[in-house]
Amino acid sequence: MIKNLFIILIYISAFFAPWGEGMQHFFSSASTVFPVCVFVIIVLSIFFRVKLQRYQLPEAFKVFFIFIFLHTLVYVMLNPSVLSFGTSETIVTGDNFVQGKTSSGDAILKFFMFGLYSCILFKSLCSGIVKVPQYLLAYCCGFCSTILIGGYQNEYANDLVRISGGLSDPNAMAMDALVALVFAWFLVNIAKHKVLYKKYLTFGLVVIPAYALLMTFSRGGMLSLLIMVIMFLKIKYKVSKIIFNVFVISVVLYIIYAFIIPSELRDTLQMRFDFNEAKETGGSNRVGIWTAYLERWMYYFITGTGFGNCPSVLQQHSGGVNVSLNYVTHNQYLLYFVEQGLIGLILYINYIYKGIKVINTTKNKMVLLALPFLGYAIATFFVNLSGGRTVWIVFAFMNFIYAYNKAQTYEKSIGLRVV
Repeated sequence: MIKNLFIILIYISAFFAPWGEGMQHFFSSASTVFPVCVFVIIVLSIFFRVKLQRYQLPEAFKVFFIFIFLHTLVYVMLNPSVLSFGTSETIVTGDNFVQGKTSSGDAILKFFMFGLYSCILFKSLCSGIVKVPQYLLAYCCGFCSTILIGGYQNEYANDLVRISGGLSDPNAMAMDALVALVFAWFLVNIAKHKVLYKKYLTFGLVVIPAYALLMTFSRGGMLSLLIMVIMFLKIKYKVSKIIFNVFVISVVLYIIYAFIIPSELRDTLQMRFDFNEAKETGGSNRVGIWTAYLERWMYYFITGTGFGNCPSVLQQHSGGVNVSLNYVTHNQYLLYFVEQGLIGLILYINYIYKGIKVINTTKNKMVLLALPFLGYAIATFFVNLSGGRTVWIVFAFMNFIYAYNKAQTYEKSIGLRVV
């Protein structure tokens, strides 16, 4: 009974992972479904022990996660006032969308809950309790539902909008779209050729995330997709086939861009990817934000500011700051440097480096499960995502691929089939 409930909740959590604050128009508590599922899953895992067998989390991940936990524990002990809970500074926008600032206590609790969920998901995938295709299908359907139902949208130029789906930030949603796109492509690859409806269904799950990624107009997201495609071609094909595939893809994309998409969309894409415009604005002022933090490195490089406390660097040393004092780093690498100090940054980069090495040695269609990690590593150079949900799913699958490569038991370990 507990085992069945545990498995069901894992799949439900996959479906609702993309359902963040952007879905509040559909129902007000949409963003709470995933955290509630995660909490119950953690509680159930205490009673129902997932057999890990010989599979172990990568050492780089364990060291990084434990360091963040201990660093945050010390920070909380020295500053107990940070454990405040509840949403503060709530703002109602013109379209009745409610935006609120998450309290530091909530942010800390969710970070470690989602981290534990990632570890439990890893164990469940390795032991075969949770099947990879079913989990991917649940996640992709959950993401596609946020686009089909209609989530949050941001007004943009030329009467167009940047869609955010289940989130309020289109750049963060672009990462969800990337993950859903690659996961859906994995499902296309494993769908049985004789069962045509499965092919068509899974192919439909590819088209929706691709459209969503385009409509976020996220430069970081599209750059991540480009690098992921290059990595995939590099691993799968020889040089001659890579050149041919790149040529075909380029021709198809040009035809779509020049003759199929509406002119308003084409103009917006030109504006977003105009190099001179990006240079003049400093990438939406990201360069100014990075500079402001890096110029104050001496105030945090040893001890860090503590979890969720990076703006304090600008607020306490505001002389010469030309950006908002409430801005976060808009760069995940810089965020860990500011909040966790030099050790935190090194451990984080080490995990990213080890993960990319694993991707480079992963063969066949399994590489599709690891590619979102590469996309995450690129996208988070322009946005902070550590407080999100999908990031921890990406980590779980990256760690799963590490275990798969080590165990060399492909079919046995993941029970590869679509049901």
